[in-house]
Amino acid sequence: MAVLCTALALGACSEVGTQKEDPFATLVQRGDGCGFEGQPPCELEEVVVEACTGGNCDDDDDEPECDPYMDPNCGGDPCLYDPTAPGCPGDICTMDPSWPGCSPDPCDYDPTAPECGGGPGEDPPPDEDDDDDKDPCETGNAMVDSAAVQAGFKSLWEKSNFMKNGQVQPESERRERLGWVIKNADGSYSFQEETSPTLTFKPCGIDGASALAPPANAVAWVHTHPYSILENQTKCEGVANNIYGTGPSDADRAQSAAWNLPGIVIDNNFVSRFTKENVAANIDVRCGY
Repeated sequence: MAVLCTALALGACSEVGTQKEDPFATLVQRGDGCGFEGQPPCELEEVVVEACTGGNCDDDDDEPECDPYMDPNCGGDPCLYDPTAPGCPGDICTMDPSWPGCSPDPCDYDPTAPECGGGPGEDPPPDEDDDDDKDPCETGNAMVDSAAVQAGFKSLWEKSNFMKNGQVQPESERRERLGWVIKNADGSYSFQEETSPTLTFKPCGIDGASALAPPANAVAWVHTHPYSILENQTKCEGVANNIYGTGPSDADRAQSAAWNLPGIVIDNNFVSRFTKENVAANIDVRCGY
C-alpha cells in the first residue's frame, strides 16, 4: 500500500502510518496515459490520503536556526548573547567580587576603611581564607609576573576605557592601547607605554603602529583588545560583525614578525602571549587589572 499525505489549506501532516484507517482512503489511477483510447487499462493502487491538522504540510524544515549569539530569546546560555551580563564571565562582579556594589560587605572593597578596622598606616584585618602559599597572579613567566609589568598592564587597560565607574562602555568609546616590555641591564623588567603622536587609537586597531621602531631594549610588545570574549564587534574595519574570541589576530602575528618580537594581548578576560611564529598563544587569566 502506498501512502500519500495531501495538504489541506493551512494544514500540517499528522503522523502517517501504512496501516492507519482513514476516512479519506480512496482509489486513484496510476500510469502514463492509461485508460485512454488505444492505451492499456490503468492499474489501481490503494492510497491513504492523510488529513492535515494545521500549520504547514511541508516536511522540509526551512526555518533558519536560532543564533544564541545574536538573539537573546533563543534560550540556552544567556552569556552567549551578553558575556558581560550578571553572572557571566565578563561581568565585573564575576571577575572581581570585591568591586563596589558587588558584595554586601563594603569591607570587601576597602578593608582599610575605619569602620572595617583598618585605616591609614594600619594593616587591614587578616583574611582567614588567605593562603600564604598561593599567589593567583603568578603565571610562571618572570616577565609577565614582574610587578612593574603588571602595573603597566593595569594602566594600559584602564586607558582602553573598556569600563568606567563600574559600567562597560559603548564599543565606540573604547580604544586599543600599545606599550613595550623593557628588560633592564640588571635583568629586571619595566614597562613603557607608547605615546607617539603619530598613532590613532581605535576600538579595533591602532593606525600608524606598523611604522614604529621598537625600543632597543624591548623584549615584547603589548596591546589591548577592549572586548570580552564572545562579544559582538562592529567597529573592525572590513568586518561588519565579528564574535570576539581571545588572543592575537593574524595582523598581530604579522606585526610580531615585522618587529621580530613576541607579543602580548590583554582583553577583558585573559592575557595572551604569542610569538612571531604562528604558534598557539599561551593564555593566562588576568589578575589585578
